[in-house]
Amino acid sequence: MRDLPALKYTGEQPEAARERANRHKDALDDGSDGMADAKQDGAETEFIPQMIALFKTVEILGQILKNQIANVGRSRRVELIQLLMKGPLRAVRAYFDLFMVDREQAQRELMQLIERKKVVDNDQKRQQLARTLMAQLMQFTSFGFVVKAVTSISSDELQDDIDAASRSIDTPAARLISIGVRLDSPKDFPRSEMRNLLNEVKTDFIAMRVLQMLTLRRLYMFRTSERNNGLIAKRYPESKCNTRSTCELAAPSF
Repeated sequence: MRDLPALKYTGEQPEAARERANRHKDALDDGSDGMADAKQDGAETEFIPQMIALFKTVEILGQILKNQIANVGRSRRVELIQLLMKGPLRAVRAYFDLFMVDREQAQRELMQLIERKKVVDNDQKRQQLARTLMAQLMQFTSFGFVVKAVTSISSDELQDDIDAASRSIDTPAARLISIGVRLDSPKDFPRSEMRNLLNEVKTDFIAMRVLQMLTLRRLYMFRTSERNNGLIAKRYPESKCNTRSTCELAAPSF
């Protein structure tokens, strides 16, 4: 995964980025909620049905919590947010465990697909491309699980409760979700929290990559002040980056 190319920020305006994202979402919407109409055999043990059910539960419970914040006591809110954080994080671990068991088979099947499509012309290149595709799948899946937790609980009114839940869980992954919530708004970057987390996960490429992707998501979704643009340019010292054009994000040091 460390050989994956740097993430790129093109400087696209947030309004255009949101419009493009909405068009893509609409194109994928077939009117289904992703749930089966009837109970399926093996649904209690198979990973995909469990993951879909978990995501729907997190999404619905998060929305209820945001809508009923005045009717739920603080301690109960913190407890529920802990559950909403832990669910997707457990799914990430389960996904990686499953992936690692079958990764050699997955790589062989990808190489066969690449050979059929005649994308590259020799086994060594096919193997390298298959590894790259698997690494990209892992990074986007990790980001997907984390951002599901972020968007489900994201609320200015819940931020103190989210921070309390993160402190209670006391893991880098929980802190990543808490920072992700802060990045899910047009407010200033949480520089101190990001700096502390980066020091904590500096040897964890997946966590670093997810934080970069959350930062990119913030840049695309909300207008960024010159102060924050300057911060990105300054704190990604190995990047080709300025305040108005394409930016390749390398390892940051907030």
